[in-house]
Amino acid sequence: MSQIICLAFCLALAAEPSPGAKVTYESPFVNKPEIAGLMSEMAFHLSFDDQTLQPEMAAGPKGLIGVWPAYGAQAVSGKTPGEYGPGIVGQALRTESCAGVYAMQGNITIRSSGSLAFWVKPLDWKNVNDNDTVFFSCQPPAGCMGVERQSAKVDEAGKVLSNEAMLGWIRKDVNMLNATVALYPAMKNQTWHLIVFNWAWPTFSMSIDGSPFVTVSLAGVPNEILVALNSFAIGSRGGAPTLIDEVMIFRRPLEAAETRLLYDTVWTWFQVHSPQTDTQP
Repeated sequence: MSQIICLAFCLALAAEPSPGAKVTYESPFVNKPEIAGLMSEMAFHLSFDDQTLQPEMAAGPKGLIGVWPAYGAQAVSGKTPGEYGPGIVGQALRTESCAGVYAMQGNITIRSSGSLAFWVKPLDWKNVNDNDTVFFSCQPPAGCMGVERQSAKVDEAGKVLSNEAMLGWIRKDVNMLNATVALYPAMKNQTWHLIVFNWAWPTFSMSIDGSPFVTVSLAGVPNEILVALNSFAIGSRGGAPTLIDEVMIFRRPLEAAETRLLYDTVWTWFQVHSPQTDTQP
């Protein structure tokens, strides 16, 4: 397993690699015994380092089920889907450019327990009345779960309709929101942030940048919703300009210490290897 993990993370690091091109670099996860146990629990990893939506590692079906282009855009035959930019490690996807759709079986243990971790970098988020951005969603709409950024909304009279928040949610259908876990961080533009979303039914929880988890409990296990789910999507097809990188799905919920370890490991590597000037949140 350790050899497989090393192969999964020895990927390309180049300012503008051509689609499909790969060279090796010193991964933040190689030769790190303290994080090896956590990496062995990973079922799915999407790095975008070859500027494609194909996952680097998948315990289940590895190929894409489909690609959703941005709203109003048309898929172009022969063109690599999506737009990309410098990631926290290698390359990252512009979430507003498209979403990749993947098989759930084997790749995400949604009906029992697990964890989703990913890095996001707001590029130009507005403080009020901005576009919301979806990072992860399960399908079909009749029974779904997701993680998204909600912009603060204010009406013409100045009444606050909603606050800026990072939301994890589960709903029976598009009109019935069963439960939401909300965090209200001050997420800076041009700075990377780690989002971790855990589920262990009937509870789910979320952490940002290694902070303590906020947990929500449901009245019971939402079996009716969970049975309906058959695929998941990474990306937004619109929304505010954002980069997403290093999407990882684990077979079990991450503990608070593991979340902080993942944050510190990647952030420390980034500060050493990146030519950019991001500041730590």
